[in-house]
Amino acid sequence: MVSLFLELTMFLLVMSIIAAFIRMIKGPTLWDRILMLNLISAKVILLLAVYAIYQDNLTLLDIAI
Repeated sequence: MVSLFLELTMFLLVMSIIAAFIRMIKGPTLWDRILMLNLISAKVILLLAVYAIYQDNLTLLDIAI
């Protein structure tokens, strides 16, 4: 049950990263692009942390932190 939750969380994080990337490309102003780049970097770190928990790998969790 926990692995299904983690897989769903990783899938939703990837979908939100893709949506933010599209918004970064289409963004009407430079500030929108900068904000989306910041959001993407935060979501990638979160994705790495969730993946580390999924794989039960403390080294990846240390890297994410």
